[in-house]
Amino acid sequence: DAFRRGTLHTLTCTTTLAAGVNLPARRVVILEGNYGNSASTYRQMAGRAGRAGQSDEGESFVIPAWGKGAGDKIATDTAAAAAFATVVSRLPALRSQLLPPGDGDDEVNEAVAGLVLQCIAAGTLRTIKDGFDLLMSTFAWSVPSHRPRLTAALKAALEHLRDLGHVETRWVDKNPGGPGTTRSGRDAEWAPTLAGRASHRSALPLSHAVALHRDLQSVVREGLLLHSPSVPERTFGRLHLLFLCVPRGGAAGGGRGRNPFERLRWDEWYGVLDRNQAIGELGDRLGATRAFAMRMVRAGRGHRGAEREAHSRLAAAAALGDVIEGRACAADLAEAWNLVSDGAEIGAGTLQRLQADACANAAMAANMSREAGWDALATLLEGLSKELDGGAVRELAGLMEVARDGVLGFAMTAARARALYKAGIRSPEEAAAASEDDLAAALLRAGG
Repeated sequence: DAFRRGTLHTLTCTTTLAAGVNLPARRVVILEGNYGNSASTYRQMAGRAGRAGQSDEGESFVIPAWGKGAGDKIATDTAAAAAFATVVSRLPALRSQLLPPGDGDDEVNEAVAGLVLQCIAAGTLRTIKDGFDLLMSTFAWSVPSHRPRLTAALKAALEHLRDLGHVETRWVDKNPGGPGTTRSGRDAEWAPTLAGRASHRSALPLSHAVALHRDLQSVVREGLLLHSPSVPERTFGRLHLLFLCVPRGGAAGGGRGRNPFERLRWDEWYGVLDRNQAIGELGDRLGATRAFAMRMVRAGRGHRGAEREAHSRLAAAAALGDVIEGRACAADLAEAWNLVSDGAEIGAGTLQRLQADACANAAMAANMSREAGWDALATLLEGLSKELDGGAVRELAGLMEVARDGVLGFAMTAARARALYKAGIRSPEEAAAASEDDLAAALLRAGG
């Protein structure tokens, strides 16, 4: 708002803001890094300069990534050429994302199946005529060679959704209440099942929604693992919920985010399972057994299967559990969990992204549970989403709301909320009643 009013003259931002926020400007300066922007990304960034109705003209500049030294002429010339190429580049041809490249086969098209489920759940696709009306409204239909593939994809999607139990056929009267209505006087219509409505409500890609629904249904049938009798820490409930919400990989991928623990250092990970009895016992119950981890230690790399995927999800859940419970500062937690990952470098930013992705997935899982009628589970998932959003356990939720607007001169963080909680200040009312000296002493213990 300050930039739009002219109070702020210049904004320096990352590519996320530069490409994703509706923020018109008079002049846009793009600093090319080691990796140049694509033609479409550049046009999106530069397009905010001289927005129609807000400015008569606009300017866009691209500053090349120069060589490291003044004498690095070759690198400088290469960077300059790349910058000019970006400016004059043409946008790629427009292509429908509904059909993947290729000739097509009998496999189910995930995008078409997801679109069909959305329309059936919304009530706009009930009959075969509705299905073809939907196809003809897509950009892909404008390409004649795509039409046979689209027709086949529609039929395959309906069969797939029926096999999943997400769609069912219902017979409805052509003339409801009319005299002499018979079976021959009825039409077949598609309708969503309870599972189909729940998957649609989650707003997740179909394969991820199906996998999540299966996991949540298992929790409803078998119960949530709240705690182990042999482990004093009552963290099973949170860990189990986190296991459900961390990003998935493999065939069930496509949800929010990516699991940075897809590849594990099995010797380090087995050590975590062996030392932390809570994680080890939970893993044994969720299909991430210590026996499998030991086999991987002895055999080294192996094929990617369901049990290996379960171990990756459990590692991500355990890391997020440490973050929420504040077992150490972010840098120390990242350093510790980096020893477990055999792929991505685990830094504080990696854990923050994982936390944000799990938070979004938890909210989607809560929506799915609510639509499916699993209200108790939905309430737990909503609570987990709030914990992930604040980066602290739910006991600190009230304190996390204190001074978020900076009225008291500081922004509340999870570390500060924990320090206040440990000092006996456990609610916004107690924080308001505490003396400045007591607040300062507690916050100093949190490092400010």
